[in-house]
Amino acid sequence: PLPFSMNRSIYVTDDKEDARDAAERVLYTARLVMAFRGQYEKLNGIEVVPQPYEDEPSLDTILENLPFGDPESCAEKMVAEIKATGACHYSMFVQFGGLDHKRARRSLERIGSEVLPLVDKALVGIKAFGA
Repeated sequence: PLPFSMNRSIYVTDDKEDARDAAERVLYTARLVMAFRGQYEKLNGIEVVPQPYEDEPSLDTILENLPFGDPESCAEKMVAEIKATGACHYSMFVQFGGLDHKRARRSLERIGSEVLPLVDKALVGIKAFGA
C-alpha cells in the first residue's frame, strides 16, 4: 500500500478557554475553505466573509477530535490516530485563523518539548512509526 500521511491542526495549552478560542479559529478557517470549495464565498471588498456550512462541527466536537489541550491529551489523540490509520507522516498545522504568532510559537515549543516525547515513548520511537 501507499504511505499514508495526516495533516492535523494542533494546539497545546493548559487553559480550556485558550483551547476553545483556538478551536473557534479552526472553525473560522474551515468556514473559509468550505466556502471556496462549495463556490458560495461572499466577499467584503477583498476579505472573504466566513459563513456557517452544512453539518459543520461544534466547538466541543472540534475540541474532542483534534489534538487541542494539555500535552498528555494531545499526545494520546496523536498516537491513537497514528495507530488507527497506520500513518507514516504526521504534519501539524500550528497557526490558523489569525492565531497570534506568540500563541502559535508557545504551542509549537510545547509540541517539541512535551508532546513529541510522549508520542515517541508510546510509539517506541518516532523514527520507527510507520515502518
